[in-house]
Amino acid sequence: VVYHANYVRYFERGRSDFLRAIGIGHAQLLEDAAPMAFVLAEMRLTFLKPARIDDALTVRTRYDAIKGPRLLISQIIERDGEPLCRAEVTAVCIHLDGRPRRPTKALVEAVTPWLLSAA
Repeated sequence: VVYHANYVRYFERGRSDFLRAIGIGHAQLLEDAAPMAFVLAEMRLTFLKPARIDDALTVRTRYDAIKGPRLLISQIIERDGEPLCRAEVTAVCIHLDGRPRRPTKALVEAVTPWLLSAA
């Protein structure tokens, strides 16, 4: 059975891969004139069924809203379309010194077409 903490890693990879797929890489955010990073303010997990070693898992990531510096994200890990674990995540955009900041214009423009409210 997959250890519970590994789901957090899978969700992290899902968020990073989503951003990369829409053209926003972490290196790009750090190289901006006003560099930024992300921290998690909240993550709520709901375990539904166990994953097993060697299962092929899918991580689905949906950006629900951008509110000031916060990104509200819903994620689900599935095996063959069957939900195994859900996550509700609040990520916060920060300056490199740790202060909250609004996301870059490029990030907002890239995420907006994928927002739940835009669907």
